[in-house]
Amino acid sequence: MQRFEVMAWQQYDMLLPITGTDADVISAAGVKTISVVAPYGFEAKNSLPGLQGKWEAYHIGAMDWVPNAEAINWFLHDIWPAIHAAVPDFRFSFAGRYMPDSFKNMQIEGVTCAGEVPDADAFIADKKILIVPLKAGGGIRIKILEAMAAAKIVISTDTGMQGIEAEAGTHYLAANKAEDFVKAIKWCLDNKAKAEQISINAFSLIRSKYEQGAIMQKVIEGIERLEH
Repeated sequence: MQRFEVMAWQQYDMLLPITGTDADVISAAGVKTISVVAPYGFEAKNSLPGLQGKWEAYHIGAMDWVPNAEAINWFLHDIWPAIHAAVPDFRFSFAGRYMPDSFKNMQIEGVTCAGEVPDADAFIADKKILIVPLKAGGGIRIKILEAMAAAKIVISTDTGMQGIEAEAGTHYLAANKAEDFVKAIKWCLDNKAKAEQISINAFSLIRSKYEQGAIMQKVIEGIERLEH
């Protein structure tokens, strides 16, 4: 597969990897084809979305993708009990397509399984914190970018943030162990103004790095370089 990929990359005039990590892989393989990083883009909002919403957490993702299901299973069994013990009133909701009955039938205090929701934007609108406990997977998490564009506070593992040009502590809160998630949530609840500033920083990052017009301008400039 690797040999085929290298051969295929060399047959095109320009490549459009969606992350800088992917561009580095192409370059490390010795491929000389021009690469322009073109991540998933958003239409830039003129103003910061309202920071309204409840200090609750959510996760949304298709549960037929094994890393998502494994992540939620880890969060519910190994992380949530400590969170609930530390902040009993805190709430967590999760949703997604192909939700298994094992999740739907769980009875965990403070946790709501919404199953497949008709409107993802409506589901996340009244919640401030996105939880991303991924331990495996590649590519880029569109749901994280969407959360940042909606000025949500993101708490994620390093794996979850893979491919996203964000800085821990500035644009999101990093959590790779169970105790990290507990500390991050408690910090948000104890430092609400600072936590909201992180969500504002994340929104600004989306505007500067993931705005559709800016991305397409980079692609156009790459094409113009080919013509010369």
